[in-house]
Amino acid sequence: SQVFRLNLPEHLKVQIIELIGETDFRISQGGDEEVQIMALLARIRLAALKGG
Repeated sequence: SQVFRLNLPEHLKVQIIELIGETDFRISQGGDEEVQIMALLARIRLAALKGG
């Protein structure tokens, strides 16, 4: 996964992988792709600001 190549703390990488998995699930269950991707980006940003 490309996430593991990022220059980020390991706990934040794991959190990003979990968020991607959750987003993928929501899209597979019929969630609007654009809304889900925007929500994913927002949650990644919040996680980064909080330090994971």
